[in-house]
Amino acid sequence: MSALGSLVVKLALEYAQFTQGLNKSEQEALKHAKNVQDTYDKMAAGIKNTAVAVGAAIAGAVSIAGLAAGLAKIREETVNAENEQAQLAAALKSTGESAGFSRDQLNDMASSMEQITTYSAGEVNQAQARLLAYTNIVGDQFPRAIKAAMDMGTRLGTNLNQSMESVAKALDKPSTGMQSLQRQGFKFTETQIEMAKALENAGKLAEAQEIVFAELEVAYGGAAEAARDTLGGALTAVGNTIN
Repeated sequence: MSALGSLVVKLALEYAQFTQGLNKSEQEALKHAKNVQDTYDKMAAGIKNTAVAVGAAIAGAVSIAGLAAGLAKIREETVNAENEQAQLAAALKSTGESAGFSRDQLNDMASSMEQITTYSAGEVNQAQARLLAYTNIVGDQFPRAIKAAMDMGTRLGTNLNQSMESVAKALDKPSTGMQSLQRQGFKFTETQIEMAKALENAGKLAEAQEIVFAELEVAYGGAAEAARDTLGGALTAVGNTIN
């Protein structure tokens, strides 16, 4: 019996003298009121038990659905990682590791970049595989090109592969790459373009690439790391680490 039911009975006992004078119909009404209260108590208990049972069933269903979704996500991430590594290995083989990095070194580079940007190591691996096809971008220029692509992609809201393609084309042959970047809004002077051509002809490609890097870094430099330092960026980075 609930507290309310107990109170009804207690009041009935304490004031029994008043009920003694009641006629039969009044006493029956009082008895009926007590029965109604007891019935209410039983119904309330039944509803509570049913709610608990239904809640447990729903929780179980949600847990099963969550587990299935989690397993599907793990499978997807595993397949993606295997494909990324396969493409990276294929690009290294076809170019003879001309960029100057092994697969382990590229993976270390990707992990390091994941720590300071919102891009996952897998996304960096994809960009690396794409960049390896441009065999004129080697040594220190290689990670610098990826960073430039990250900054561009972050600022413009494009995916890393798209920005990597734009940066790689501009750096592979700077004199023509500058013209491509001009169509995107960059302003290279004729003097810069002619200087790049002269450096290319003299075999000083890295110096010609410096002209392009300088403009890219003025336009987008630091964008990727700045995005990582926001709340949203930190949450994205945590998600990348979990995945």
